Amino acid sequence: MSAEDVAESGVFVAGGDYFGAPGAYPMTDDDGDGIYTIAIDLPVPFTGNYIFTNGACGDFSCKENLAGSECADGTWNDRLLSDINEDTSVTFCFGQCSESCVATGLAMVT
Repeated sequence: MSAEDVAESGVFVAGGDYFGAPGAYPMTDDDGDGIYTIAIDLPVPFTGNYIFTNGACGDFSCKENLAGSECADGTWNDRLLSDINEDTSVTFCFGQCSESCVATGLAMVT
């Protein structure tokens, strides 16, 4: 999240049938390095969608935009956790399919 202006309400995992609306699963950045984490106990086996949100917006307007990306799954362009049967770690950059965050090429226009 080092390239994002983080919402006052924070960063969340949301989406799919399990995680629901933004706000229920807050992530934390305890050391202030822009890397947010969360540990969630899931039923085993687990397959389901999720998305990261920048804020706790009820309408998902604050979710990362993965449209057209190789990691976008289904109608809502969420991420997919597939066939989880043991402790699993996932690492991604907000709005990207990689754990190596790259500049998006956006520029300030005034």
